[in-house]
Formats: sequence, C-alpha cells, structure tokens
Amino acid sequence: MLEEQLDQMLLNRKARETGLCPIRRELYSQCFDEVIRQTGSNCAERGLLLKRIHDEMKMTIAALEKLYESSMGYSMRKAQQAEKVKSEMEAKIVELQKSKVKEMVESSVQFKVRMGITIEPLE
Repeated sequence: MLEEQLDQMLLNRKARETGLCPIRRELYSQCFDEVIRQTGSNCAERGLLLKRIHDEMKMTIAALEKLYESSMGYSMRKAQQAEKVKSEMEAKIVELQKSKVKEMVESSVQFKVRMGITIEPLE
C-alpha cells in the first residue's frame, strides 16, 4: 500500500526517474520517515536504528552535494584558465608566424643581394 502511494505521488509530482531530483528525494525521505514511524511503533530499537541510518544518509547526501558544487566551481575556474592560456598561445603563434615571415623575407633579400640578383620594386 505504501509503495503504491509512493509511486502515485512520484507520478503526480512529476519526479524524474533518474539523476538528481529534489522531488523524488523528498518523497523517498517522507516514505522512509513513515517506515521508521511504523517500525518504531512495533519495536523502538529498530525504529531508532532506522532513524539513525536515515540521518546518516541525509548527511552523506548533503556532503556529496557540497562536494559536487565545489567540483563544479573548480572545473569552471580551470576551464576559464584554459581558455585564457589558449588565447594567449594563439596570439603567440600569430606573433611567431609574423616574425618568421619577416625573417624569411629579410633572409631572401640578403641572399639575392649576395647572389647579385636585382630586386625590382613592387608596384
């Protein structure tokens, strides 16, 4: 009965079936609380143990969410740094290509002068 109610609530609230879903987490937490309540009424020790397990799960999920958020921030910073380095490297490549072309032109002119080839001015 409780499982059917949970399934119906998941459908009604349009909880996602996969991935992180706060709606699904909330409904499962409520369901777990109900199982704890029902179990605790029959056996207090089991109820307390289930409550402890549920609290530990909540703390673990909170820690994982914090870790996820932190890693997302870190990855965004790294992506920005990589983009900056990429732009700098692209500018450096253009600069080196221009200087290499200039060197090659100068070297060509010097070679032609040494070989006695006349250089006609460009029009």
